[in-house]
Amino acid sequence: MAGGSRRSPRQSKETTALLSLARPLSKTLAKVEVLGEIAVIEREDGGQAVVPRDEVCRLAERLNLVLKGVKC
Repeated sequence: MAGGSRRSPRQSKETTALLSLARPLSKTLAKVEVLGEIAVIEREDGGQAVVPRDEVCRLAERLNLVLKGVKC
């Protein structure tokens, strides 16, 4: 395939397994404020992130966040 590479099924399974290990076990409440194409996420424990608006739901799933202010 020109211009890129595809992941093998083995790599995909390994990536999924790694992400499941890295995912926090307990849910964390996070407030989201959308400013145009950017989202500002503030967790209840004080952690903050600025991410593209399109990535908010994917990030919430990966980090086990309960979002307030945005619907996924």
